[in-house]
Amino acid sequence: MTEEKLPIASGRDTARGLLAALGRRRGLTIMALVTLCAGVGAALVAPWIIGLMVDDITRGGGSLLPYGLALVGSLTVGAALTWAGRVLLARLGQGTIREVREAAFRTALAQPTARIEAAGTGDLVARLSGDVRAVGQVVEEALPAFLAALFGIVLSLAGMGLLDGRFALAALLAVPVQYFSLRWFLRRSAPVYRRHRAVVAERGQRTIEAVRGVDTVLALRTEEQHLERIAEASEQAIGLEVRATKVRNDFNVFLNGAELVGLSAVLVVGYFLVADGQVGLGAATAAALYFLGLFGPMGTLLFRIDELQDAGASLARLFGVIGLPKPAPREGVAAPRRGAIDVQDLGFAHRPGQRDLDAVSMSAEPGRRSPSSVRAARARRLWRGCLPALCLMRRAPCGTTRSTSRPGIRTTCAMPW
Repeated sequence: MTEEKLPIASGRDTARGLLAALGRRRGLTIMALVTLCAGVGAALVAPWIIGLMVDDITRGGGSLLPYGLALVGSLTVGAALTWAGRVLLARLGQGTIREVREAAFRTALAQPTARIEAAGTGDLVARLSGDVRAVGQVVEEALPAFLAALFGIVLSLAGMGLLDGRFALAALLAVPVQYFSLRWFLRRSAPVYRRHRAVVAERGQRTIEAVRGVDTVLALRTEEQHLERIAEASEQAIGLEVRATKVRNDFNVFLNGAELVGLSAVLVVGYFLVADGQVGLGAATAAALYFLGLFGPMGTLLFRIDELQDAGASLARLFGVIGLPKPAPREGVAAPRRGAIDVQDLGFAHRPGQRDLDAVSMSAEPGRRSPSSVRAARARRLWRGCLPALCLMRRAPCGTTRSTSRPGIRTTCAMPW
């Protein structure tokens, strides 16, 4: 039997499917984004208030209580709106994930049994469980932080531009360093994450095969071989995780360098502008605080790309299942479920060139149960039930199977696991 892996959707198909799912929740999407952006903007009023406070102090002003109250108010409103935006975003994300998961599950159930068996049930289980869980974790943690960081960067640069456009230009000196760092990171991390997902799916497939056929494994005394295969896949997964961690650590070094370049540029520009009397000390202080406030959002934005990329790989695998061709619905009268089966000289092989069973003959009369299908070992129960079904679905490599039932029974054979 040849191995036919389940497909993985392209980036364009994944984006199209995700946008379609979000489009069915357009109102909630807009509300979540606007609320989160408003919360970030309210919190970013704080550096501007501190700049006004510095200017008032240098002029020998009076009470600082109004500035303190305004500062507390902006931070409180920002925290409340940000929390509300995260709640709305979590509701949006979980609803979208539920829709994608159910669509993938429905598509998988509609596939012919032979198609799923050929691809390996471990891959399907990994997609409907591990990949869904990975996307859910990103929606709960990484996505809100990523969007808040993105809004924070845009609004901070806008605030620096309102103080003086030269502050924003100085801060942009860090962008080339960040761009090349991100390009280097994505080029090295993307293959690692794709390979890691594939290895995890392979490990799941090997584990399911060993557990499901435990009686056969024990009877053939192949426990060590199965354990070695599972351990090999686990070691590969661990090695890929270590490799991904090393890439992230190197990426962190480049980000620190970008922060050094940007902050140094803002401080130097602020010094000369204040010395020349073109801006006040409060404006220079606010600009420096705005850029210092960018350290967290920039790091979050670039580091969360790592997790979003991992979630993107999981979504591509889920939309790959959704994109499988759906069999046309059967028409006409339902076929009877009773009929005799006569098998003559049936053979079967899991791999080309390797004959696992040969010259198997058996017969099953209507309403009759073979004793082996009830009381014997699972290995005999499996091959007695599965081989005729595989042959009826034209999956067996050789031998003949004759059924006295109507032809529709070919599409409704039960695989007795």
